[in-house]
Amino acid sequence: MHIQESFDATLFNLEELAEEENRVKMCYAFLHSENLFHQELSMLNPNPKQFRSDHVFPTDLYAYVFHNDHGQEPLPLSEVVKMFAEKQAPIICIGSHQKDVDRTVQMIAMPQIEATADLLPKELVFVRFLVPVTEEEKEKIMDDLEHTYLSM
Repeated sequence: MHIQESFDATLFNLEELAEEENRVKMCYAFLHSENLFHQELSMLNPNPKQFRSDHVFPTDLYAYVFHNDHGQEPLPLSEVVKMFAEKQAPIICIGSHQKDVDRTVQMIAMPQIEATADLLPKELVFVRFLVPVTEEEKEKIMDDLEHTYLSM
């Protein structure tokens, strides 16, 4: 676990996350974690075109949205990997480490095109804590996500 202070993110210490498909797989680990609740995954549409005057955001802002609480299955991992490669747009996962709270943890997976000299490919997936959590809670959440990822 590594904390990136400049943008308040916690990073995984896994070299394999330099690959786009593994970052998407980490998003699936987020969805399948038994220690997280109310998980959602959304992929932004890089080219929205459906603008309406009665909406703040374009109606096609998202290319894909999945909510664990709706009782449906997510698209297969291979389809989301393909969509991620085609769209080259971020995947945003959000959920909670507490069953009675709606949103406490966010994970963002960025496409390869976002890599820079200061942001290495393996750093293109990171976790942000949206509420104060102890270092022990952070470590437990990160360890659980890594374990879930490695077991997939």
